[in-house]
Amino acid sequence: MSRRDEEKDDESSVSTVHDSILDLQQRQRAVDERQQEQQQQQLETDTSTATMNDDDNLSNDEEQLRQRPPATDTAVVPEVAATTNDKDQRIIDEGNYIDKSSSNSISHRIQHFFHDGKAVAVFFMITGGMAVAVQSGTNGSMRVIAGRSFSATANFVIGLMANLLAFAFDVLVLKTPRPRFSRLKESPWYSWIGGILGTYYVIINIFTVINMGAGTVLSVNVCSQIIMACIMDHFGLTGIAKRRITIWRILACLGLIGCVAVITIF
Repeated sequence: MSRRDEEKDDESSVSTVHDSILDLQQRQRAVDERQQEQQQQQLETDTSTATMNDDDNLSNDEEQLRQRPPATDTAVVPEVAATTNDKDQRIIDEGNYIDKSSSNSISHRIQHFFHDGKAVAVFFMITGGMAVAVQSGTNGSMRVIAGRSFSATANFVIGLMANLLAFAFDVLVLKTPRPRFSRLKESPWYSWIGGILGTYYVIINIFTVINMGAGTVLSVNVCSQIIMACIMDHFGLTGIAKRRITIWRILACLGLIGCVAVITIF
C-alpha cells in the first residue's frame, strides 16, 4: 500500500472519531433538555396543586364564616363599655398617682409604725428620757444634803437593787434563759465597761446640775449622745449594725447643736 493510501485511511479514521464525538454531544444535550423539561413540568404541577389547596382552604373559611351566627350588639356593647371604663379608670389612677404618692407613703409609714409596736417603744423612750431628767434633779438634791460621793453611791446601790428585781422578774416570770458562764467568757471586753461609763455619766451630772441647771446639762448630754451615736452607726462600733451617715443626719446634728446653744445661753 502506498503512502498516499495510508494518509487517506488516517484521515477517514479521524473523521469517523470526530463524528462520533459530535453525535455523543448531541445526545447528551438532548438528555439534558428532557430533564429540564421534566423539572419544569414538576414545578408547575406543584405550584398548581398548592394554589388549589389555598383556594380550597379559603373557600372552607368563607363557608364557615357564612354559617356562623352574627354577633348581637348586646354581647359587644358591655365588653366595649367595660374596656372603656377600665381605660378611664387607668387614666384617672395615673393622673392622681403623683398627688396621692406622698400621702400614701406617709400614711403607710404611720400604720407600719403603730402595727409594729414602735409606738409603745417610743412611749417608753420618752418616759425614760423624762426619768433621766428627774434623776439629775434628785442626784443634785442628794449632793446638797449628803455630798457628791454619797449621792453617786446611793444612786448605784438603789439601782443595783432595782436591777436585781428586774433580772428575777425576767428570768422567773418571763422565762428568759439565764446567762451561762461559758457564754460570758466569749463576750468582748467593751461589753463590760457599760457600768463604768454609767457611773461616769451620773457623777458628771451630780457635779454640774446644781450650778448649770437640769435643762442645760441634759441638753448638752443629749446632743453629745446623738452625735456620738451617729458616729458609732457610721463605723459600726461595739458590734452594732453600720448605718452610713448622710447629709440629713449631719444637718440634724447641726440643728441640734443650735438648739442646745439657745437653751444654754437663754
